[in-house]
Amino acid sequence: MNIVPADAPLIISAMIRTQDIEDIRMGMDAHVRLSGLNPSGTGKVVTLESTDLNAENSLDHPKNIAPKSSTLALGSSTLSVQLNPYSVTIYRIPVR
Repeated sequence: MNIVPADAPLIISAMIRTQDIEDIRMGMDAHVRLSGLNPSGTGKVVTLESTDLNAENSLDHPKNIAPKSSTLALGSSTLSVQLNPYSVTIYRIPVR
């Protein structure tokens, strides 16, 4: 059992195991179950990604890789999300 203080964020990290990589395809949805939590309202999503693994920012192109913000409608404890290759995504989900 995990206990998280009410005023602290719950942080979840997920990675794909090497032996499972052949089962993953671009565009697949991931289903995240938040057992025991009741997400409500609208979640905030911040994604940092590039289609090029070697991409970097420079003085000429300072926003070549920049965070993109979006929202996620919440209504159940199971979320369907899409996680793109070469990306990091943060979901901020309000719960009751």
